[in-house]
Amino acid sequence: MFSEIFRFEIKYRLRKLDTYLFFLFFFLAITIGFALSPPAGTRNTFVNSPAIIADMFVGCTTIMMLVSGVIMSSSLYRDIEFNVYEYYLTFPISRNGYFWGRFLGSFLFVAIIGSSVIWGALAGPFIGLRLGWLSPNMVAPFHWVNLLQPFFCYVVPNLFLTSAIFFGLIAYTRNTG
Repeated sequence: MFSEIFRFEIKYRLRKLDTYLFFLFFFLAITIGFALSPPAGTRNTFVNSPAIIADMFVGCTTIMMLVSGVIMSSSLYRDIEFNVYEYYLTFPISRNGYFWGRFLGSFLFVAIIGSSVIWGALAGPFIGLRLGWLSPNMVAPFHWVNLLQPFFCYVVPNLFLTSAIFFGLIAYTRNTG
């Protein structure tokens, strides 16, 4: 029954407009940040250096924490608001299956929205070079590790922590106010 709850959460999030708007917002913010702004500090720093990428990812993660609150709180609060969460537990589903299905289904979309920073960091220097906003000597060679390491070291743990906090608060207090 865990898989049914998990699939329901995925289908629900795919139908919601805010999921796409959150992804688009962060994608455009990172893309514009990499395409327009020269790196802070010396002129010898590349726009897509690992330090700049990590700084941009951490900066976006602080705003994404609010997004994780919106997505995680709505997943469980829907059932509480319509008074159906008790009925789910009368079906052949365990309490753990219900809560983990809701949590992991919602967190999957928090992580997908978080991945928008990777795509923005890829698109930003490319667009900046094509439109002449960046000179070729400002862009370092591309390496996947420069994007994946800050994503898995900063973005995913921060979003997981805040998602767990918001989800736990809703499960414990049973309200969003």
